[in-house]
Amino acid sequence: MVSHNLKTHATNFSLLLNFLNDETGKIQPNKYMNMLFSASDNLSETIKGLREIVAVKSSINEEKKLLSLNESLFVVEQNVAGILKETHGKIINEIPESTQVKALPAYLNSILTNCITNAIKYRCEDKKPIIILSIEEDENYTILSVEDNGLGIDLEKYGHQLFGLYKTFHRNKDSRGIGLYLTKNQMDALKGKITVESEPNQGTTFKFHFNKK
Repeated sequence: MVSHNLKTHATNFSLLLNFLNDETGKIQPNKYMNMLFSASDNLSETIKGLREIVAVKSSINEEKKLLSLNESLFVVEQNVAGILKETHGKIINEIPESTQVKALPAYLNSILTNCITNAIKYRCEDKKPIIILSIEEDENYTILSVEDNGLGIDLEKYGHQLFGLYKTFHRNKDSRGIGLYLTKNQMDALKGKITVESEPNQGTTFKFHFNKK
């Protein structure tokens, strides 16, 4: 989880520095410098959160906190700003401002980062990536839906392998088969679950069921 999360930050830093290097005016460099400062702060927070996870020795249920989903998403959007700009991607946030979930801060950050970066990574070459986030509620779960317009997955063929360690389903040089494995284990630790709807070339919808108890 450490290496996967830090790789996202490193990629974001590299892209933002490249954009900064390409600019010749005064306004845009200041914009990218502010984004770099934010990325630096977020990296520090990520490292702090990961250290907290390593230090956890008590029950996962005792450590969960009630977290604002939109506040967590805002941090993640800053962390992937470079990747979104490079791919001309767009995040459509339909999550109500009042939505909260019970989770570990570092776990929630990692789950959101993985699902958004996967949606960008496995985009269709002829489409700009669009990611739609929305919320459903039932008696036991707050359900975060993350829908993309990417390559999709053949669930009949690969569904039983979807959350396996080092399992990949597309020819992408950045595919390592770690992100979904981590996300599944984090949701399990939070007493939640993940459901998936997908078809090849029709995009994918991941639904993250956060336990209310």
